[in-house]
Amino acid sequence: MLNLFKNIRHKLLNEGKTINYLKYAFGEIILVVIGILMALQINNWNEDRQATIEEHNIYRNLNTEFKVNKTLLQSDLLLNEGSMASGKIIMDLIGSDESYLKTKNIDSILYQLFEMGSVSFSENTVLEIIQSGKMKYIKNDTIKNLIFEWTQNKEFVERSLENRERVSNLLLAYIYKTYPLKNIDMYGRLKWQSPSKLSIDKFAIFKAVEFESLIDDLLYNYQGFIARQKSLETIIDRIIQASEPYAHKNMTSDDQTI
Repeated sequence: MLNLFKNIRHKLLNEGKTINYLKYAFGEIILVVIGILMALQINNWNEDRQATIEEHNIYRNLNTEFKVNKTLLQSDLLLNEGSMASGKIIMDLIGSDESYLKTKNIDSILYQLFEMGSVSFSENTVLEIIQSGKMKYIKNDTIKNLIFEWTQNKEFVERSLENRERVSNLLLAYIYKTYPLKNIDMYGRLKWQSPSKLSIDKFAIFKAVEFESLIDDLLYNYQGFIARQKSLETIIDRIIQASEPYAHKNMTSDDQTI
């Protein structure tokens, strides 16, 4: 093809047809420019198509990941709400007569109190989006904002968890000194068949202001922790809903459109 254009130019010059040569040269330039523009357009189209595929895959992965996180969080909330309910029962028992306390299974209630949840979320997709700069592929502003909300609220939950664990550790340290832990572990993994043989007045803690204050502090921190978890659950639901339209289609580089 190049040799053909070269021969045409030489023929026009040899015949002295300068004007025709100039017209031909101009036309040739136009063809080259058009070719370059077409190549750029095709390249841009391919880049846009790849970006669309990447965006779609991000939404699909987010949908899968946050469905897992919803299941994890719901299981954790059940544990935490059960633990808080046990704490409220204990709070109501503080100050009661020993004869009344003996009608309650205190060991089991204390075991349930320490059955606390502290879920670890799946964040492979979120971390990849943030750390590898893939946020630029997300055109859906709702999903983009929800990712920021998730990151921020997850930090709030982690701080609330730290506060709850701090108080629960203080309570556990108090229990070590005042209550037979073996009795509590009869309902846990150790499954002891008989209570402690040591001579300990396990009902004495229900007359102690320190025990009451520790339970009160634990419930206070639990309330904030569970509230944060429920806020996080709302964000999870919104991410799932926003990404659901993309959840069941696996885009590849051979696809033309979403």
